[in-house]
Amino acid sequence: MYEYTDCPYYNANTLAKLPWGTVPTATDTQASVSFFAPRMMKATGSTNAYLSEAKSDPQNQENLVNFRHYFICLPLKNEAIGAIVSAL
Repeated sequence: MYEYTDCPYYNANTLAKLPWGTVPTATDTQASVSFFAPRMMKATGSTNAYLSEAKSDPQNQENLVNFRHYFICLPLKNEAIGAIVSAL
């Protein structure tokens, strides 16, 4: 069992899923989602590394490092997935 804090929000009256990034209102509730792992697929893409080396500033001797990794996980078929939406 895994927990995820960014589960989708649904309108409790219409049961319509809110678009990603929408600020929930008083009539919206967060859903619990589930899926059956053997019915899912995943694909990892490339990883890019970004480095900004320290400059000659003696007070701020820091290197900035960042990574970007592409990854996708999708169902093989539109089955074995679900969401539970509770009433307010």
